[in-house]
Amino acid sequence: MNFLKSINFVQCLFLLIWIGLIFVGGVYPDFFNHGFMSITMLFGSFIAGATSEGGGAVAFPVMTLLFNIAPQDARDFSTLIQSFGMTSASYIIIKSKIKIAKNLILICLVGSFMGQLFGFHFLEKVISPVSLKIAFTSIWMSFALVLFLQLKKQNKEEDISFTPLSITLCLVFSLFGGVITSLTGSGVDIFTFSIAVLYFGICEKIATPTSVVLMAINSIIACLLKLSLYDGISSEAYSYWLVCLPVVIFGAPIGALFINKRSKKFIIYFLQASIILQFIYSWIILPLNQNQKILSLSLLIGGLLIFFMMSKKETNRLDRGGV
Repeated sequence: MNFLKSINFVQCLFLLIWIGLIFVGGVYPDFFNHGFMSITMLFGSFIAGATSEGGGAVAFPVMTLLFNIAPQDARDFSTLIQSFGMTSASYIIIKSKIKIAKNLILICLVGSFMGQLFGFHFLEKVISPVSLKIAFTSIWMSFALVLFLQLKKQNKEEDISFTPLSITLCLVFSLFGGVITSLTGSGVDIFTFSIAVLYFGICEKIATPTSVVLMAINSIIACLLKLSLYDGISSEAYSYWLVCLPVVIFGAPIGALFINKRSKKFIIYFLQASIILQFIYSWIILPLNQNQKILSLSLLIGGLLIFFMMSKKETNRLDRGGV
């Protein structure tokens, strides 16, 4: 019962914020025209809480691939909705005392902040929408394939140690993740998950809630950056947010609790299925030209090599007894 009271507190707080903004702004949820996003985020928020993919990893490809919504609007919506949904999930993770890698979060926050600043300032209007969509799904596809190697490994249930190498690697990966987050609404979560599992050998059951908490903080940072330094949150993104908030503040915490009770194999298969479906669908639906197909395959092959080498490094280090 105490747990139910704690979860209801955060949900009620966000609902009050939602209601307050509706009445202050005078704009009401348009479920008739935008209700399809409520259904999308019913699944997206569950996956956000249950995997290393943020809700934006579902929202962005669905909005841009299926409903042909502008990438900037999809990105703004993703960061805005994750600020509430994944924060709700993070609250449950912390209150339930689910173990997370705190050191990893602290280091990656620095890199992701710098990456988001760089992406917002230099890349937002440079990369074409189609290239951005196919690059997004191709990188994650390579990670999903390498993740098969983790099924038979015994991972650590401990945080990373602060060493010059670990700090450098985390900063580099989180910086790239921050750049992708600035363009698509998510990215640093799965980049962090990949280095945690493949290189540092952290157990998926710890790496997953770690990525959820990290993405919640990054989503809030992204929204604050957009509102304070750049052109703000688009009106379209706000309209979609209005119809989705009541859904995600329940869906993400449920996903976090659901996955915490599942096996390592189930977590990996669940994550892989969501990534592989996105990749296949992007190749079917997107009007890819020859250069974009080459880009997709290049990122897929390059990602496979990088993630595979990370996995082998982790194996060698653990064999030597290192961290």
